[in-house]
Amino acid sequence: MNSDRFTKVFVSYTLRDACVTVEKLRALKRQLPLGYDSFVDIIDNDSEDKQERVDYELEHCKKMLLVKSENIQNSDWVRHELFKAWSLKLPIEEISTDIRISETMSRHRVFISYHHQNDQWAKDRLIELNDKFNFFIDCSVDTGDIPDDWDDQHIRMEIRDNYLRDSTVTLLLVGEETKNRKHIDWELYSSMFDGTRNKKSGIVVIMLPSTNCTYCQASHAGEKESIYSNVDTWTTVNTRVEFERRFPYMPARIIDNLLAPNVKISVANWNELSVEKLSILIDNAANDRASNQYDMSRAMKRKNS
Repeated sequence: MNSDRFTKVFVSYTLRDACVTVEKLRALKRQLPLGYDSFVDIIDNDSEDKQERVDYELEHCKKMLLVKSENIQNSDWVRHELFKAWSLKLPIEEISTDIRISETMSRHRVFISYHHQNDQWAKDRLIELNDKFNFFIDCSVDTGDIPDDWDDQHIRMEIRDNYLRDSTVTLLLVGEETKNRKHIDWELYSSMFDGTRNKKSGIVVIMLPSTNCTYCQASHAGEKESIYSNVDTWTTVNTRVEFERRFPYMPARIIDNLLAPNVKISVANWNELSVEKLSILIDNAANDRASNQYDMSRAMKRKNS
């Protein structure tokens, strides 16, 4: 894991208090940002020497999260961890024991579309998180072997029926060069196509840190409350100029459909997402996919730009 992109955090807690449970600690891990690589002793410590592993994790983390319960100061383990954190001059953030445990959502079949050379790290991180939390079914394959001289219909049918297969959601990772790649445009077009064997997919867009994006798009019911509860003011955008200003790295085909009246595509920022929030976005996209009336008028990209 690239340490420049991820923040290792150590979670300190005590199970002396009934308000702190393993189930809540698992929920906490799901609610931390995608960029956090968290260590919770009772969940992640599979070492023979437990204490040595705890000390190692503390020495290599960038931050401590302290689950603040009534008897936290009476725990010898926590006192040791706090002393270690203070000696290492680690920042310590207190977390309330009011950790929400969400209902388990359906696991949907997801195809991840991304720039392989630039953004492989993000795909790898999602697969790593999915291995831990099992929140989607990965259907991703490389479409890079499709000949350039095939006609649009042949490409579309090949990707929709043989690559996307029975996936129900396409997860688009947007970096600085994503919009220039023909294979990504082919994958998006094929995701929108209602095939004979495989139907159209829902689409979720994640803006990667390289885009420095600060905007989002909440298109499905309930997302403003469940994903962006900290946002007080929302603005309706209905011009291409404004969408391109807000999302300069966004593929043109996605902007076409952000402007379409009967299409729901949500756009979120990597740094603001957790496993739990991403699960909600995927679930919403899958559930609303059949009602999308995609704008497919743009010709398929024939070369990288």
